[in-house]
Amino acid sequence: LGLAAMDWFTFSREAPTTETSDYATPFQGHPHDFGIIFQYLVHSHIWSGAALLLFVLWPALGSRKGGWLHRVCGRGFLAAWCWHLVDGLINSIIVILARGYHEEHYPKEGFSMWLYIQFSFIANALADFLLNAIAATQHKIKVPDERRNLLLSASLCTLLHAFVFMGVGVYLLLMPGTSADGREYAIIFLVEVPAYAYLA
Repeated sequence: LGLAAMDWFTFSREAPTTETSDYATPFQGHPHDFGIIFQYLVHSHIWSGAALLLFVLWPALGSRKGGWLHRVCGRGFLAAWCWHLVDGLINSIIVILARGYHEEHYPKEGFSMWLYIQFSFIANALADFLLNAIAATQHKIKVPDERRNLLLSASLCTLLHAFVFMGVGVYLLLMPGTSADGREYAIIFLVEVPAYAYLA
């Protein structure tokens, strides 16, 4: 988010259209100019989301609690959720770095700039929660030192992201030229961080 504000990586100056872009997201058909790898990431994000739904519903339809199917679906749910979050975080970062904080660079058919900023924070925060939950489940009270250090590093990154996220919200509220959508999302950003901190 900080690098995007500096416009160091902004290369997508014009919002892509169906006429100018070779790629479009599946189902929604939102045009983009990020290439085939981004396209595969979007596909995998959709399929991992479908897998999450399957792993939640399948054991609920008759699996015995604690049985082999219940355990397999639990592990599958964790794996699918991990990839779904990481995938969403990568995609959001690519879009924000490429287009920067310029609403006109975001196509009207796709997600708004504000949603990508929000997606990046939600994916980061939930991935951090998930890592800590897995560690607590696996190791109970005594987490090995090297893993504890990794968890602390991840949590510090999330904390830094949260401060930048709130900074974006404050900046949007104070900046005179902010659009109506920007002001609405700024309030959401400022409320969202304390809410996730409470959940943590």
